[in-house]
Amino acid sequence: MSTKTTNKKEQDSSAHALQESELLFRSFVQQNIDGIMLINTEGIVAEWNESMEQLSGFKAVDMIGLTAWEIQFLINREESPSPERYEQVESFYRGILQTGIVPDELRPRETTLITKEGRRISAEQKIFVIKTHKGNWIGVIVRDLTERNRLEREIQNERDFALQIINALGQGLTVTDQEGNFILVNPAFANLLGYEPTELIGKGPRDISGDKDGGTLTEALQERHKGKTSSYSAVLRHKNGRRIHVLITGAPRIKMGDYIGTIASITDLSDIRRAESEREELIRELEAQNAELERYTYTVSHDLKSPLVTIKGFLGYLEDDISKGNVERLKKDMERISSAVDKMNTLLRDLLELSRIGRIINPSETVAFDELVNEAVKLVHGRLDMYQVEVHIQKDLPSVSVDRPRLVEVLQNLIDNAAKYMGKQPAPRIEIGQHGEEGGKPIFYIRDNGIGIPNEYHERIFGLFDKLDANSEGTGIGLALVKRIIELHEGRIWVESKAGNGATFYFTLPGG
Repeated sequence: MSTKTTNKKEQDSSAHALQESELLFRSFVQQNIDGIMLINTEGIVAEWNESMEQLSGFKAVDMIGLTAWEIQFLINREESPSPERYEQVESFYRGILQTGIVPDELRPRETTLITKEGRRISAEQKIFVIKTHKGNWIGVIVRDLTERNRLEREIQNERDFALQIINALGQGLTVTDQEGNFILVNPAFANLLGYEPTELIGKGPRDISGDKDGGTLTEALQERHKGKTSSYSAVLRHKNGRRIHVLITGAPRIKMGDYIGTIASITDLSDIRRAESEREELIRELEAQNAELERYTYTVSHDLKSPLVTIKGFLGYLEDDISKGNVERLKKDMERISSAVDKMNTLLRDLLELSRIGRIINPSETVAFDELVNEAVKLVHGRLDMYQVEVHIQKDLPSVSVDRPRLVEVLQNLIDNAAKYMGKQPAPRIEIGQHGEEGGKPIFYIRDNGIGIPNEYHERIFGLFDKLDANSEGTGIGLALVKRIIELHEGRIWVESKAGNGATFYFTLPGG
């Protein structure tokens, strides 16, 4: 075979391969779902595929043969551009063709195109250079972003809607990543702990835990990694250090079968705990009142029964004395009956007074404490004189906000008791003052140097009808009244004493 024939076959084969390559390339361009425009070395449009036709509304037959700068003015609708502007755009494209370099501002970017019908569409535009042996071509790929942007807006709207719901929840809600760091917290949860939501992002449950060992949270995290949902009680720490009891319900976040974090709802149990505490306190109060009622019943059946038995017995004696004309014995019988009536009357009066405490209360007023003390001292002046008791009152005592008549009654009882139980003290003395505070309330005291109170009686003396000395005057109801009045003012009262070493009664009252 001749060399000429061989060359002819090689040329035909190369031409066929080139033709086939061009067909494949044109087929690729035409079938591509993105709009494609090719600009040759002269800046003239050589390809305009079907997707570009659908995207822009301009047919290929109308666009092929136009220059790149003519098409730019056509698509961007720059009516009658000035010669300077036309020359600037032409120079721009020719610069790319000459250098083969696409300026940074033409790198893939989102732009707006105007279709033949005047509709504006969002599109992503990518410009690139194709190097050939004849020179540089420019390729332009245009992707319609209308549907993508619509879906993104819908997704964003759904996210915004979900966030509105989350932020409006009164329930705390948190979302953590795989490492346990907060990536979302709603305002209800942040407010519960005294933070702004942004302050908690990046922190984790252990940073706000009120549990010393964090064992509860660790166990819960292990459950989440196993794909389990559970509820448990926990203690969180407020920004100011306060402990908050909560109920946490946590569920794992799973993506493609892998654990990627946790979503949890948090319920504040403070109100429930407070209600439980109040209920327990109410139960304790009811138990105390029931115990007091039992003692009250005992007193009515026993202490009141005693004077009645005395009266009935001596009425029988009266009949006998009258029949015998024994006037002297008759007078004594009458005295015993009168004494029994007086005792019963005193008991009934004190019981009535006790029942009124807590139901009838006068409006609180702000008054200097020493003014109340002086009023009470005047009321027990007779007993103080009788036992020659020296009373020392601290100067400049603070003001209090109290039911004045009731507090005078308290002081009267305490001062009277102090004088009554001086024993054989040669220099009886009572000190009244204030020292320190408890819970923001001043602590007052009434101190004596009398016979004192044994330790085993420190609580009992405030009980109903408890008397250290059964033969002493009174019904044993005074300190019970004192305690109830102090507690009605949200204060407390206690005694410090040893037998033979005097006694000091301390009590708190709201400041004025």
